[in-house]
Amino acid sequence: MSNVPGRNEAGTVTTVADEMVRPGLAIISNVPRPDRVHVHERLADEIPEITVHSLFIRSGWQLDWNVKLPEKIHAVNFARGKEVDTKWRWWGRPWSDWLKSGPIIEYFRDNNIRAVILNGYSNLTAVRVLLWCNRNSVPILIRSDSNIRSERASSGVTAWLKKKLVKSASEKCSVLRPIRWSR
Repeated sequence: MSNVPGRNEAGTVTTVADEMVRPGLAIISNVPRPDRVHVHERLADEIPEITVHSLFIRSGWQLDWNVKLPEKIHAVNFARGKEVDTKWRWWGRPWSDWLKSGPIIEYFRDNNIRAVILNGYSNLTAVRVLLWCNRNSVPILIRSDSNIRSERASSGVTAWLKKKLVKSASEKCSVLRPIRWSR
């Protein structure tokens, strides 16, 4: 590991070793949307005591985002090939999702991750990360645009299953931040 000094945007002298010592905040999102990348940049700029790690878990979305990923957000893509054929098939591939969470957990260990922000809980990557964080006392915030009270479930089974999943997830996370939107 290099101890070559550099300067961050605030002008503070830093070293590569500093980034490994500072506690890491991992933000797990499906894709690098422009609004998400902007928030990750602000966190990196405004909280210099942490290292922001932006972890993306999906690929293949048919959207024309030309997003530059700045070095300061430590972006890592954990997607496995083209996973999503259209923006409507967002749930991905369950077995692939389960397998991809292993390297993410290893990344947490290797990069001093001390807290996680999880954007959603609708795939097995998120479920496995949530369980690992819970077992290892890593605080986790789940941010989701799902609202169990305003969802119109297609069947009684779907409503029952979602209620169980949301209850279990909310009991295992440190903070749950639902985003309310109306239809």
